Amino acid sequence: MQEFGVWNSNWQGYHLAEDAWADGGDPVYAMADGVVGGVFVAQGYGAVMLIEHQFDGGFVTSLYGHISQRHGFEVEAGEAVSKGQRVAYIAEDDEDGGAWPPHLHFGLREGPFSIDEEICGVWLYVGYTRQCAGVTHEQHRDFWLDPGEFIAGHVTLARRRR
Repeated sequence: MQEFGVWNSNWQGYHLAEDAWADGGDPVYAMADGVVGGVFVAQGYGAVMLIEHQFDGGFVTSLYGHISQRHGFEVEAGEAVSKGQRVAYIAEDDEDGGAWPPHLHFGLREGPFSIDEEICGVWLYVGYTRQCAGVTHEQHRDFWLDPGEFIAGHVTLARRRR
């Protein structure tokens, strides 16, 4: 498991999420009420879902990476979701294009959902920081929130019944 903000020499950047190991096909739940920005296929993620939330008068976009196309998605772009609602499933070991075991890459980016922005010429919602003219790795990392700290301060997780 890789924590938020840890330097990864393989990817030459800081990790912009928390990884949580899971089994392929396990459900993924929305962390809070919000609106689905979209579901995308992205290099290194397989499928990724982005949900826009409002907190304290501002916006936060949650990222759910390494989700399954095979198992399908429970929601689609533009749909409102509720905290604790099942939105997707963890990708199977052969689905997300990497040598890693099934897991959820859960990131939180400050600001509203946007499909038009880039940093250093790459998609805004990459998994690791980039550095280019005018942007350091540390500046790129500062656009993202530590998920554990944010949830502890803002979100009460619904308990799941088994």
